[in-house]
Amino acid sequence: MRRTVSESSKHAPGSLRAAKIANLEPRMGPNPSRQSDQGRVWDEVERQSMAHDVYSGTSALDDVQEEVEDRIADQLDRVKALPDQIGVVCTIGERVIGLDLFDKPATLDKYLRGIVAGHALDAQSPVSDSASISAIERFLAQVDASGRDAGKGVGLGEEILLRGEIAGIGLSYEKCLVHLAAFPTPTSVDGEE
Repeated sequence: MRRTVSESSKHAPGSLRAAKIANLEPRMGPNPSRQSDQGRVWDEVERQSMAHDVYSGTSALDDVQEEVEDRIADQLDRVKALPDQIGVVCTIGERVIGLDLFDKPATLDKYLRGIVAGHALDAQSPVSDSASISAIERFLAQVDASGRDAGKGVGLGEEILLRGEIAGIGLSYEKCLVHLAAFPTPTSVDGEE
């Protein structure tokens, strides 16, 4: 039985989100545009399909997401934000795999299930251990120490790109952070960053 999930509440796995933003350049000029490494993105979609043994005639990540979400629906239904919580750090075992930080609790509450479901795609099998507080603190320190580039947002606001050990993208509006997503910088197949 397939569950109906709002498209706006879905999030790609952190590995794919990181691959999309790792090599982005800041938006500049009056009509800024850019492209991510689409080949790397399609490679990641194919990897997810194979890892979860889901065939999609259109190579759609949505098919993989729906299958995995159906498998773990009971666990996802238990994911709830705490009062006043505005961010989430996701881990697989001892590895921190991503951070999403929002401007207000209602925004996190709206997207939390989709964020966790997206990151669940990166867990190839059930994991019982979770990262230590010190591993999360190290990741947050890396986010804080990341190089930053700023440029015009797509609509309103300013886009922020994080560089270095962290691949991240954020949006601020009127000097207030609206959303920040950060991930360990992915390495290429040959081990280069």
